[in-house]
Amino acid sequence: MNLIAALRTAGMALLCLVISAGALKLYLQNRQLQLLLKQNMQLTTQAEHLNNRLLQIQAQAAALSTTLARQQQQQNKLEETNYAIRQRLHKALAQDYCAGQPVPDDVVRLQREGFKNIAMPN
Repeated sequence: MNLIAALRTAGMALLCLVISAGALKLYLQNRQLQLLLKQNMQLTTQAEHLNNRLLQIQAQAAALSTTLARQQQQQNKLEETNYAIRQRLHKALAQDYCAGQPVPDDVVRLQREGFKNIAMPN
């Protein structure tokens, strides 16, 4: 009978040990779960911030793209206008006999003096 009581006591102690180990394991798992949930919340918040920043950058890129396209059109238009003006000047110079002739020194001197008087009035 004593043997049965000892086995029963040992069985109860073993059962208590197994239950305690299970409870400890559940506690540790719950603690790990809470840490993971906290990290998940932080990462979710960070992902939202990054997504908002990405949307801002995309909007800026779209605005810059529109501006760049408009400026490219303006540049093309200005280049076409510049080319047309150059062609007209070239044509006008080709038709003017005096355009290719040297300017006399006295005329150059008078023009310089005139420009100096305009630039520095007395």
